[in-house]
Amino acid sequence: MRTKTPSKSPQNPAPNPQSVSRQELSDRFDEELKRRYWSEKTLLDLLPNLEKTATSYELILALQSHARVTEHQIDRLLHIFDTLGERALLSKDQSIADLFQNSESAVAAAKSGYERDEAITMACRRIMQYEISVYEQLLSVADALDQKIASGHISQAITEEREAHIVFNQIELKSIYSD
Repeated sequence: MRTKTPSKSPQNPAPNPQSVSRQELSDRFDEELKRRYWSEKTLLDLLPNLEKTATSYELILALQSHARVTEHQIDRLLHIFDTLGERALLSKDQSIADLFQNSESAVAAAKSGYERDEAITMACRRIMQYEISVYEQLLSVADALDQKIASGHISQAITEEREAHIVFNQIELKSIYSD
């Protein structure tokens, strides 16, 4: 069964900083921060569920590690909200919500063992690819708004997501399971 995969761009792609007013750019930045906050908090709820169904020790460790990274990303988002003088509110990101739902469905449909671990690994890769794309666009807006603290935190999130993506790409399930 093939599931719908959302586009890799955020709901409101980063506007060209020269084509919109500073206020509009700032409003879009704030809204995207709220979506990132919702996404990271929702991911933090999803990761333990994926961990419970995983059977590969290497995959379990990767999921635990990414949960810790996600906690740090939430903390940094809260710091950005504080720096901006904004309340940390949640705003649902439908694109990543669809990715989360598709991930849960794929994992539930897979048999235990290799197929389930492969579904978890693929789901994590897709989620991280999406997050990298969104954070990169958010960084360009933070830079255009000269939000240096936000840019630093967002850059750190991009680095962490890329590192996690590499970890999930390097998991070799075939070497663990035999036919």
